Amino acid sequence: MEKSNIITVAWTGILNTNPAMVYISVRPNRYSYNLIKEQGEFIINLTTEELAYATDWCRSKIR
Repeated sequence: MEKSNIITVAWTGILNTNPAMVYISVRPNRYSYNLIKEQGEFIINLTTEELAYATDWCRSKIR
């Protein structure tokens, strides 16, 4: 059985506009840290105000 992989990230920013580049900050003790390091990529999904509660629930349950 695969382990769920969901992470909410609050520390983000823009590095460059052309080409578009962003950064995220993930602690090494997080499950997703090594996954991102091994793959060398990640996807950003922005939430809406309507999904803010669900997003916060994910953050609090995956600690």
